[in-house]
Amino acid sequence: MTNHVIQKSEELQDVMDILIDALKEDEKKSGKERTPGLPLVVFSKAKQAAIDLRLLNPLFPDDPNSKTNLVISEAMRIYKESTPDKGVQMIFCDSYQSPGSKPTIDLFEYDESVPRFNLYQDIKQKLIDLGVPKEEIVIVSDLNNAERKKAVFEKARNGEVRILIGSTEKMGVGVNAQDRMIALHHIDAPIRPMDFEQRNG
Repeated sequence: MTNHVIQKSEELQDVMDILIDALKEDEKKSGKERTPGLPLVVFSKAKQAAIDLRLLNPLFPDDPNSKTNLVISEAMRIYKESTPDKGVQMIFCDSYQSPGSKPTIDLFEYDESVPRFNLYQDIKQKLIDLGVPKEEIVIVSDLNNAERKKAVFEKARNGEVRILIGSTEKMGVGVNAQDRMIALHHIDAPIRPMDFEQRNG
């Protein structure tokens, strides 16, 4: 297993400072005045921000040094190296969409007229732009029935599909695609250790 550590951008640090300040301000209030569920919201937003700031708000710029773009770079490198053997990779991330409407607890400006950001689609398009044929990349969350999933996983075993993108829920259970598996990428870490084990299983 290889862990990649990246430096925080100034934009990410600014977002983290806003989240920390929101918690500190809330802690100063008396019991009834405090915002219910704020710590959980802050935790969730901090996790999203660490993956890709566009998960918080699509108006944030695409950071070339984000986790998302590092994973794309690594996936592309492995894709090229494993082409003779038709190596297969899985890219896991459980947080993949920006809010579809104004959040109940709104810590950042949000414009509902801006299309939602979808991390899976972003990764897929960038890999296509780098030269991976689109038919070799599948977003597992888009497969809405068992037969379609079964067909895709069979193609992965044959090396026809070489990159699978999805969540722990969609790719961590009932996936029989390990024959040519050469790499797993974990953009985020599931909260429960058993989910991480399930991804690797």
